[in-house]
Amino acid sequence: FNLLQHNDDTFKDAGVIYVHNHQLNAHYIPSKDTPLKRRNVFHKPLTNKGIDQIPVRGLRKNLKELSYLTFGHSDFRTGQFEIISASLTSHATLGLLPTGGGKSLCFQLPGAIFPGCTVVVCPITALVRDHFLELSEFGFNSRADFISSEKTGPSRNYVLHKWEQGQLKFLFVSPEQFQKKSFREHFKSMYGKGLLNRVVIDEVHCISEWGHDFRTSYLNLAGTIKKFGPEVPITCLTATASVKVIEDIQIEFDLESDDVSYHMDSSREELTFRLQKPENKAKYLKEILQDRYASENLNNQSPFIIFCPLKNDNQVGNRLGVSGITDLARESLPSLKIGSFTGDPHPKAWQPHLEFEAIGETSGKPKNYDTFKETVQKLFKANKLAGIVATKAFGMGVNKPQETGINYSTAYS
Repeated sequence: FNLLQHNDDTFKDAGVIYVHNHQLNAHYIPSKDTPLKRRNVFHKPLTNKGIDQIPVRGLRKNLKELSYLTFGHSDFRTGQFEIISASLTSHATLGLLPTGGGKSLCFQLPGAIFPGCTVVVCPITALVRDHFLELSEFGFNSRADFISSEKTGPSRNYVLHKWEQGQLKFLFVSPEQFQKKSFREHFKSMYGKGLLNRVVIDEVHCISEWGHDFRTSYLNLAGTIKKFGPEVPITCLTATASVKVIEDIQIEFDLESDDVSYHMDSSREELTFRLQKPENKAKYLKEILQDRYASENLNNQSPFIIFCPLKNDNQVGNRLGVSGITDLARESLPSLKIGSFTGDPHPKAWQPHLEFEAIGETSGKPKNYDTFKETVQKLFKANKLAGIVATKAFGMGVNKPQETGINYSTAYS
């Protein structure tokens, strides 16, 4: 019943009529015994009232049910419902949750409820790809896509065409896209057609010059969105923001205090922090890796990440970058598959065939760096790598299930 298909692109049961829109999620099964059997996934059907008129208790119940059916979450984490309900009832909202607190659901659920496309602005390509893959696994298939520096020419035009045709529920873009005239024109066109659900600004703290991750591409973001989509709802999300940064965000997006949902419990009992200052860092890192492996605490099910500020080795300062540390890790753990990940362009020492072979990929895929990074990310999430060495281009927000989570994370500086 393609006219009303909403999330999944394929309906497996023949003779079943599916209805899924912002007020109803049900399927109808014709039967010999009864003319029509109806199953409504909500305990009580949503009325035709505005969503802000639904009692909070009923709204939470319905959202929880929809979250479980669509994304498999049995309940909301702390702060999620407050941010989601605020984004449904306000023109603009700012939600603050700690890393791992479930910010993704705060735009995934509203995006699934209302018609139109949710445009998500995200500064890190690895996180963009992670969101895209996650939504594909949830059943959105071809209804989610992304535009980044990796997509050019026909590939980029194909995504824009799907967007213009109303075929996308989620489109992930870098903030730099709003600096391009062609993208702004597409955005304006989608707004004029009424096909924009909302705009989500992920890592919104990048907008403030007081923030530690200030990005110039965020500077005109609020003004551009207001100019080309003045009435489109906006959801701002971040895991880190000082009082000054929050004030800057409020000014940029015209947010009142009631529009800010703050749930920043900074206690993380599952984490342990240790600071070491060895004379020979490379030697010490090698010993750590070998000790963890010897105690059977290092494998594909309990992987590691080594973050490094440098992409290339610095011979003058005798400082190792991602290339050198990756070689060291592989030398220390020769029986394990270890990947690497940096921003573009690739490290100077990167050799395509050797690197693909090191992660166990010998397929006929194009041997370029973008394909390599995409493969490393997929293998790491699928527990097929024992670890990766990366710059912050990998992004600490990449989702990995807790039962196969990251065992050790080292910042090598």
